[in-house]
Amino acid sequence: QSQVAADSDELKLKITGFNFTPILQVQWNGQGRVTQYIDSRTLKATITAADVAKPGLTQVALFDTSAGASASDPVNFLVYLPLRSNDLIYDPVRSLVYVSVSKQDANGPSLAVIDPTAEVIQRFIPLAEEPGTLAITGDSRYLYVAFPDRIHRMDLTGSTTAVDIIFSALPHLGPGSIVQSIVPLPGDGTSFAFSLGEPGSADVYAVDGMVFRPGHLYGGATCLLGTPDGVTVYADDIEALQLTSTGFSFANVQSKAVNAPEGPSCPIYSNGLVYTGSGAIINPAAPSVLGLFGAWGIVSPAPALNRVYFVGADANPDPVQTVPAKIMVFDATTLNPISSIPIPLVSNGLGARLINFGANGIAFTEVATPNGGPSIGICLIQVPAPQ
Repeated sequence: QSQVAADSDELKLKITGFNFTPILQVQWNGQGRVTQYIDSRTLKATITAADVAKPGLTQVALFDTSAGASASDPVNFLVYLPLRSNDLIYDPVRSLVYVSVSKQDANGPSLAVIDPTAEVIQRFIPLAEEPGTLAITGDSRYLYVAFPDRIHRMDLTGSTTAVDIIFSALPHLGPGSIVQSIVPLPGDGTSFAFSLGEPGSADVYAVDGMVFRPGHLYGGATCLLGTPDGVTVYADDIEALQLTSTGFSFANVQSKAVNAPEGPSCPIYSNGLVYTGSGAIINPAAPSVLGLFGAWGIVSPAPALNRVYFVGADANPDPVQTVPAKIMVFDATTLNPISSIPIPLVSNGLGARLINFGANGIAFTEVATPNGGPSIGICLIQVPAPQ
């Protein structure tokens, strides 16, 4: 066992290896724990409820009590928040993480509000339906929550009431259609574009003040990445979808496709550049590939820190195989690796969302169940600062 849900009961941790002796002690983040010698290949340690009260990445190691020295390299142990969820997003103004919690979770369909620095869930906001994709405006005033039949806009300042945009009258709306992505547009925060449909065949719409603009793009991009000017919306294949000044029309789609490998999740638009889960960094205005990070997984650029975070693997794993996952940190300018931290997960891409908070924090959804559906937990990890 190398991971456990936060706030669990006392844990009996089994350690296996070779040449164990009774003088060995299990250490939890450098502190000794009650250790039972079973035989030369097995130890058991008592990990208290306080040890696993909060999420994070802990180091487990063996200590030679007779020599007063370390007896093994440390191994990472993951404590995660046990939330069955569909998406998460970071609010930099309030330093909070919002999570769309599935109806399959014990808390029911809700919005979890997490303080990632204190590593605690502040509260749950009950919802009537299964929440999905989340988006937040650049000023952190409005939070958009996708439901099966609508998009819900919440005013996080509390100055206006929540409103809904309903899908029932939209053309080409199939029974399996869901909101794939939402991207706020520049302005007062009440305009946004979104993709709605089945994966790979979503339609794209735009809304102002919760009223649809005329026109839409049929069979458009699944992922909408961001907009540099309110006129152009970049899509997952680095297409530039043009918004007209007299309404809304995606009729003049300008192809911006570039020769970059596809990643396992939606690319991320940040400060004029696109970062893909395949490790590519792209200038979408040229368009051109500026370089490749040695990573494959979920990605989160952190421009203020001049870093790019990945959770996944060094390269594209075999689709039917899983490989040990790691947290990888790169210099955003040189594209050189800064650090690589193994985590006790397995992955074939981790097609989810990764966000960063504060100076060194990252959060991401745990591996989803094999047959799809919501993820089984939220990881909150403080990545050690580069030396």
